[in-house]
Amino acid sequence: MFVGIRDTELKKLYGLSGNVCAFPDCHMPLVSDNGIEPIVVLGEAAHIVAESSAGPRGTSTLTLVERNKAENLLLLCSRHHQLIDAQPARYPVQLLQQMKADHEAWVHSELGATLLIAEPPQI
Repeated sequence: MFVGIRDTELKKLYGLSGNVCAFPDCHMPLVSDNGIEPIVVLGEAAHIVAESSAGPRGTSTLTLVERNKAENLLLLCSRHHQLIDAQPARYPVQLLQQMKADHEAWVHSELGATLLIAEPPQI
């Protein structure tokens, strides 16, 4: 069964990541818009725990749905996505979780951006 990453999870990931690579000190913008040509999405949603049990860092009790949630995704440029997947022993789950937490805290402190869970408006 193919589940894949839902659009709402990708939107959440881009919002929490501030549209920049989450790899320490990279901060490469991940959506390019020069105002003339079509917008280019350069970001890649990297799985912290792999989507497949055969993938890098794939050993986990997470379900397929949980593996495709924003909480298990790290927004990276293609260079850093390839790097973490090619060297899973150097980039274990715990390190990537800390990288994600540190990056999202940096985005919040620099941009004041945060995930808000608002009450529905009273009608």
